[in-house]
Amino acid sequence: MTLHSIFAKQPPAELPEEKNPSMNETILIVEDDEWIRDIATLTLERAGYHVISSGTGEEAVGLAADPAQKRIHVLLADVVLPGISGSEAAGRIQKLWPNIRILFMSGYGDDVLRQFNTPVKQTGFLQKPFTPAGLVLKVKRLLDQPYVAAARRELQKEQTSATLSNSRVA
Repeated sequence: MTLHSIFAKQPPAELPEEKNPSMNETILIVEDDEWIRDIATLTLERAGYHVISSGTGEEAVGLAADPAQKRIHVLLADVVLPGISGSEAAGRIQKLWPNIRILFMSGYGDDVLRQFNTPVKQTGFLQKPFTPAGLVLKVKRLLDQPYVAAARRELQKEQTSATLSNSRVA
C-alpha cells in the first residue's frame, strides 16, 4: 500500500468545500503518517471544522488534557500507532471528554482491529483507503447522532445568547 493509495484517487476539485456556518465542532486527529494527517486536516477544515492534529497517541492525549482546550467533539484515530494504540489513546481521551465521538480508521483488517481491542461496533470506523468526501460524510453522520445533534443545538443557543448579550453591551 502506498501513501497515495490511502486516500482513494479523487481530483482535488471534489474536496468538500461547503462550510456550514453552524459547525463549531472540534476534531482531534491522531495519525502517524504525516501525509494522511495533513490531507485529513485540510479536508475537515475545508468542510468547516476546527481541527487539532497529532502524530502519536501520547501527543493526542496531551492535547486533549490541555486545560486551554475548550471542547473536543470527535476523535479521528488511526488504530495502529507508534507507542500507544489508537484504541488506548481513545480510552484515555474518553475519560477526559466522556461525550466525545470516536471514529477509528485503518488500512488493516478485522484481525488487527481485534488485536488492538478496537471497539468499532461502539464507535465509528473508516476503512482506508477513503475519499475526502467519505471522511466528511462519516464525521457528519457521527455528529448527527441524536445526543450529539442535541448538544450542537444547545451550543448554538449559547452562542446566539452570547452574541445578543455582546451586541447590547456595545
